[in-house]
Amino acid sequence: LLSDDYVRSTNEDARKGGAVALAACAIGLKKANEGRRDVIECRDLILASVVHACQDHSQRVRYYATESLFNVTKVIPSLAVRHFFILFEILRSLYADVDLDVRSGAELLDKKLKEVIVGAINSGSFSADACVPVFARFVYMRNKATKQLTLTWLQEFSEKLVGDPILEFLHLFLGGIFAMIADPNATIRQLALEFLQLVLPKLLFGNNEDFEDAQQKVDFDKILQSLVLTMEHPDPFVRKVAMYWMLRIVQAHMSSAFPTNSDQKGGEKSVAKQASVKYLTAASTSVRNALPHVLPGILVSIGDTHQSRAKDAFLPDQTTHNLAEQANTCLQDAVKRDGKAFIPHLGGFVVALREELDSPGGLIARNPPSIERRPYRMDVKPDGSGIESTGWFRASDGVEERDNALILSRLCALQWVVVLYEHVVPDSLKAEYASEFIDCIIYQLVEQPPGIIVVKSFEVLAKITVPAKGQEHRSIFSALLTWDDNDKPEGSPIPSLNNPMDDVSANFALGILEPSRRRLVSRDRAVFAALIDLHSKHEKLLMDVSKVIELMCTLQPPEFIFIAFATELENFIVTKMEQRKKILESPETDASAIKEELTAFSKDLAFVSNFAQQ
Repeated sequence: LLSDDYVRSTNEDARKGGAVALAACAIGLKKANEGRRDVIECRDLILASVVHACQDHSQRVRYYATESLFNVTKVIPSLAVRHFFILFEILRSLYADVDLDVRSGAELLDKKLKEVIVGAINSGSFSADACVPVFARFVYMRNKATKQLTLTWLQEFSEKLVGDPILEFLHLFLGGIFAMIADPNATIRQLALEFLQLVLPKLLFGNNEDFEDAQQKVDFDKILQSLVLTMEHPDPFVRKVAMYWMLRIVQAHMSSAFPTNSDQKGGEKSVAKQASVKYLTAASTSVRNALPHVLPGILVSIGDTHQSRAKDAFLPDQTTHNLAEQANTCLQDAVKRDGKAFIPHLGGFVVALREELDSPGGLIARNPPSIERRPYRMDVKPDGSGIESTGWFRASDGVEERDNALILSRLCALQWVVVLYEHVVPDSLKAEYASEFIDCIIYQLVEQPPGIIVVKSFEVLAKITVPAKGQEHRSIFSALLTWDDNDKPEGSPIPSLNNPMDDVSANFALGILEPSRRRLVSRDRAVFAALIDLHSKHEKLLMDVSKVIELMCTLQPPEFIFIAFATELENFIVTKMEQRKKILESPETDASAIKEELTAFSKDLAFVSNFAQQ
């Protein structure tokens, strides 16, 4: 009767009375036997009718229906738990209602529903896992009321749920919460920042067993990947908060992953820390596995040249660049302490560094400079395009700012190449590791980078191409270069007069070097071959080749530099001659192909002549 004749009546007063009467019926069923089928059906019908009234077109009916829904939730909490998803959906619409009284009633309903759901989760009659899809969906919506409501629920769960089960699913909605920091609405910005400040400490330290169990389920890999994506946000404040999160996580778990001697001493004092060390080891392992994903974020953020503003509500005296430098230092210290632990992740590091060094603009190219848009009515154009939202947006200009960011990111990447080479790469893989970076470092010269990049690049090449102590040179150089004068065996190879530029001749010539300088010779001539190939394709770079050779002579013995260049020039022209001979002798070659080959060969001869003159 109440559901059909009153709640769905055409008379507004009848609908209001029906909603209130249904709440009274719910109060009467409070102590009814929940096992009876008719009681369950009656309760479900009451809830469905009240929810229907909450969507009424009349504001007064919606207000009374909201009050009735509050009473139903209060007296029959099990009903609210069983139909949580329906109630949260209707609560979301009431929370954004145009009527102030309805919104006030929705706030009371929200508090009561939170109390019921939190109590049910803590008692074990409901699972936090079931709520995650709802929050993961609504946190990315653009509706202001929906975002605000979702944030309050997430904060309530983080504060009051036992064991923090929400941490296991944090990565699902973390990106949306970071985006809310740049929301035009001040309330949403404040709520998002408060939630992040509430959750972050729980990812770093734990004081009880329940928290340790939740901590071990946290997917730090996906959390750190989400932070790296957030570092591409146009708003500089969002990038700074994301970098602060990454810094704190890396500092907390990478420091604990490698305990000092004082932490390893026995005694009563260390026994009290054994439980936390156990869980920190599990967490640090998870963070360490995610470090290849962290490096791109550091390379992007270390080139962030935006300065903090005094009005920033969070870390006004810090910049994203400073935070990235601290995270970079912490990560490099961890790699230097125990490089062997990072050998399984070496491939991920190489991919991240190659992405930075291969790209013309590096990883920072994904982050063009951003500007803050402040629209005015005077900007409105006849076509309506002048009405735009406020906030930070990517701009197409700012070339100077982008160049400064590129320098910082590129220097950091080059430094990482050396750190990994010296502390992580096994001796058996050092030659292969060096070959991964020779071409990408050399071909940076095409863009004519600043002098500091050029100097750092050749310093890195000099370090990664020189064999480690006890490591043999490749076949292109004889083992003669690694012998001391006293250890040189009899019958050493003597150069032939037929080809004075072969490997034997080069090795014989370099044999005059003192043993201490002999150890500075590269394991092969791949760098010189790459430089010659580069300059043959980009002849405009020949103007600076003398400066490059002068720089290389300060890093390695000049005798080796000139002999290596001479040998590779010889190999270059011999290869071109063989290629020309093959084309000219081919029966399928026509006149046009012969003409093109002769023209190309003449250019190669001119290049070799110009290169030698430099």
